[in-house]
Amino acid sequence: GDLLLQIDPRDFQNEVTQAEAAVAAANARLQAAETNVQLVQANTSATLGEANAQVQQEQAGVEQEQAAVSVAESQVASAQADVAAAQAEATRRQADLKRYESLDPRAVSQQARDAAKAAADAADAALTAARKRETAAEAAVSEARSRVQAAQSKVTYASAGVQAAQTGPQQLATAQAQVRNAQAALAQANAALDAAKLNLSYSTIRAPIA
Repeated sequence: GDLLLQIDPRDFQNEVTQAEAAVAAANARLQAAETNVQLVQANTSATLGEANAQVQQEQAGVEQEQAAVSVAESQVASAQADVAAAQAEATRRQADLKRYESLDPRAVSQQARDAAKAAADAADAALTAARKRETAAEAAVSEARSRVQAAQSKVTYASAGVQAAQTGPQQLATAQAQVRNAQAALAQANAALDAAKLNLSYSTIRAPIA
């Protein structure tokens, strides 16, 4: 129909422009929120799997170190048995030596005395060596036990990582809520744009078509 009235449309046009900008911004926020959901989903699955794998690896390390402790303890037991045997032999050889030394020199040859002295010295040396092996074995046990404690600490740390990774579902829920909020904001922005366009159309009044 014919134009009857034209109201200055600039204010209405500005409202339309602002509403279009708000729609574009809301749409960008929605896209960002949807992308974040995808990232959180991927990271949650990967992180939890890696954390569980790390715990299993560290637990295997604990078992390995505990086995090493058992081996070291058996070596200590063996070394202690060697010390006991060496101590008994040294005691016997020293007793033999004293017995030879207490006899009349004319009743025992010098060669027999020297042999007894050599046997006693050898027994003492064997005892000293056995004691050193025992000390070394005990040190190995202490070291192995320290490694067990270190391995157990790694398990504790890895388990904390699993607990942290298990918060992934909460993070995902938050991200999904942000998507819903962004969707609502976009719908609101589109409604505002429609209203602004309608107001702009009212700035032009035409006669009805006959």
